Amino acid sequence: WVLNSNKFDLSGLRNKVVWDFAERMGTMTYVTECTWVQLYINNEYRGMYMLTELVEIANERVNIDETITKSEDKGYLLEIDFRGNYEDTPYFYINGYGKSPTTDLHSAREFVIKNDDVTDEDVAYIKSYIEKCHAAFMSGNKEAIEELVDLPSLIDMYILEELGKDVDVGAASFFLHKKEGGKPYFTAPWDFDFGFGTYGPGTSTWGLVSEGNDGCDWFA
Repeated sequence: WVLNSNKFDLSGLRNKVVWDFAERMGTMTYVTECTWVQLYINNEYRGMYMLTELVEIANERVNIDETITKSEDKGYLLEIDFRGNYEDTPYFYINGYGKSPTTDLHSAREFVIKNDDVTDEDVAYIKSYIEKCHAAFMSGNKEAIEELVDLPSLIDMYILEELGKDVDVGAASFFLHKKEGGKPYFTAPWDFDFGFGTYGPGTSTWGLVSEGNDGCDWFA
């Protein structure tokens, strides 16, 4: 569980609005549950926080059977996050998705594998699969995309990201759940405190935030 201060959201409502909307859309494999709490530490009032589930592999969260050992049969939870190389967690890059890590590390997009006990074979397999997804997205061919990923979840995540004007779209706190032996689902919308037209390229009143300077190549 996480005590979220919603530091950049004085309303405290943005994440809750997105999560309620996502739950009602019905295609996400997992949507965070939360509630508000008044936080006291040693009888000193610290303000209103949001008590939220952490996005992780668990029975009532992103449900993955981690007893499966064969790489191509496993389920995977991936997070796209430009800060992924700061953590002690396996990750990989996709050529053509975001800037090259050799020229601009902060703008590079790490695909972080959130599973426990990740092997080199797992990394090689899931990287190869996501590279195929990337090629399909960039081709614009609907049939090629639909063969590799769950299209309804992709569309619903796109709608959420656009309506929420999420400047982190495709760059941070952006999750994919590849089911065991199946397709990746776009899932677990997260971290909309910078959303709704309050920060960076999302403050513009024109265009689509998913096509912003550092947005999501796939949605664009």
